[in-house]
Amino acid sequence: LHNGHFKAGIYSPMVAQCDALFRHIPLTTGFVPDNWRHLMNFAIEKKPGDFRLTKMRTIQLMNSESQANYKKLGRLAMAYGEEHHLWPMDSAGLENTIKRSILPCLNALCGTF
Repeated sequence: LHNGHFKAGIYSPMVAQCDALFRHIPLTTGFVPDNWRHLMNFAIEKKPGDFRLTKMRTIQLMNSESQANYKKLGRLAMAYGEEHHLWPMDSAGLENTIKRSILPCLNALCGTF
């Protein structure tokens, strides 16, 4: 199934349960479905019309369900790290009220002068 099926079945408890189960199993067991293992490298132009390889940006396209799971896993890891004070103070984290992403840049910039 793909995201279109889940969008179409958003009001179906059975589809919601299946989706939750399919996304929960990899997070709890470490088992990764085979279709999540296939990534595709895709080169996009930084400047329109400039097709030189050195001037291209490469992104990886992956299964949208795996991408959503990796996003969730990343958020959980960041929240755990902030809760237990594992990140340096100058890192931009989840607490946007205290740590803004501009502060590490300013610290690095001011430290170079």
